[in-house]
Amino acid sequence: MAQATTKVAVMEERLEDAEGRSRQNNVCLLGFSEHAEGSTLQVFVARWIRDVLQPVGLSNVFVVERAHRALVTSPRPGALPRAIIARLLNYKDRDCILRAARETDKAVFENWKISIYPAYTNKVQTSRKGFLEVKAKLSAMNIRYMLLYPARLKVLLRGRSYFFEHPKAVWKWLEMWDKVALCRSGRAGSVAGRVSGVDSSDWKHRRESQMKVSAVPQR
Repeated sequence: MAQATTKVAVMEERLEDAEGRSRQNNVCLLGFSEHAEGSTLQVFVARWIRDVLQPVGLSNVFVVERAHRALVTSPRPGALPRAIIARLLNYKDRDCILRAARETDKAVFENWKISIYPAYTNKVQTSRKGFLEVKAKLSAMNIRYMLLYPARLKVLLRGRSYFFEHPKAVWKWLEMWDKVALCRSGRAGSVAGRVSGVDSSDWKHRRESQMKVSAVPQR
C-alpha cells in the first residue's frame, strides 16, 4: 500500500512538471472586455502586444501561436471579463512582455489597466502566493529577493544567497538572524533594524509554529 501511494505521488509530480513545462511560453492577459478582439483573438493579441505594449527586445519572428479566453462561463454584463491565455512561439518574447507590463505604463486598453502574468498551474500559483506576506516584509527591510520557478525564494543578504522552499522557513530564518544579532551585539536590536532601520517586533508573534527547516547559504 505504501509503495502504491509513493508511485501515485511520483506520477502526480511528473504530471505537474509536464503541465508546467507545457505552459512555459504562455501569458495570461486580464482586463480586455469581452468580444473586444473581434473575429480573431490570436491576431488581436499579437497586434496589441506589438503596437501598444511595445516590449523592448521582442524578437523579429514574434508570433502568437494560439489564444483563447479562459474556459469558464461567459460573465454577466458588468462582471469582470474572462482572462485571455496566449501561447507564444518564443519564451524569450514572453519574458520581454512580462517585463514591459511590469516596468511601463503602456499595458492599457480602452482606459483599462491590463494585467499580464505567467500562466502557471493552479498548484504553482497557490505555492507562489504563499510567499506574499514574507516578500512584503523583506521589501520593508530592504532585503533583496527573487521568487524562482516554481515556488522557491532566493534571498540575498550580505553577499550570500539563501534558498527557501516554504515561507515558514523564511520567517524562521529571519528570527534566527535576529537571535544571532542579539548574541553578538549584547544589546536590543535586530537584523531588520540594522538592515533598514525597521523594528521587527511586530512580526515575531507569527513564529509560534515554525517548520524545522534550515536554509544553507550558498556563495
